[in-house]
Amino acid sequence: MLLHSPGASAGLGEGTALHFAKNGAKLALTGRDKTRLDDVAKRCSNCGIPADDIRTHYGDLTDAAFRTATIEKTVAKFGRLDVLVNNAGLFFPVESMRMSETQYDQAMDLNMKVPFLLSQLAVPNLEKTQGNIVNISSLFGAKATPMSGIYCISKAALDMFTQCLALELAPKNVRVNSVNPGFVPTLIYGREGSVLHGKDDEIQKNVDI
Repeated sequence: MLLHSPGASAGLGEGTALHFAKNGAKLALTGRDKTRLDDVAKRCSNCGIPADDIRTHYGDLTDAAFRTATIEKTVAKFGRLDVLVNNAGLFFPVESMRMSETQYDQAMDLNMKVPFLLSQLAVPNLEKTQGNIVNISSLFGAKATPMSGIYCISKAALDMFTQCLALELAPKNVRVNSVNPGFVPTLIYGREGSVLHGKDDEIQKNVDI
């Protein structure tokens, strides 16, 4: 089984990669932080996967060329795609009426647009393997929360996208599901004993909720 997990360098993406590694999957891991992603790849290899069965892609998934290259290089390397995990996400702890247009666009692009477009790229290959798409959403997709407006909106949209795509792909035996976790201890939340501990630029990249 081949797992493609955008955002595999920390948090839920890291845990997902290690889980699949323990079950013998070939992995294509994506992230912006080369050091952290290389560390995750090494830990996956320590689970018993040959190093040649792990491919790392360093880049920004909001870049169209990088998205396309990631899927194409993965299929070229392994010959197939079984699972796409849409995990990369962005969170701004700011009141909705204080959020800038740039922040709005960045959050919606990464939390909703990227999973949508990656799915489009992956589905032709998943149809061949009767594979799966797993969207990492959040309980905030169903629960309104202060200081999290655009995050809640983007995750609610991701959940609806999951349901619509699941109906469209069911006749082709491709399953589409979302996972809606609560707060998860990651680089920022939980490890330092407080919510949203860290610098603003770190917070927006690493909170998993």
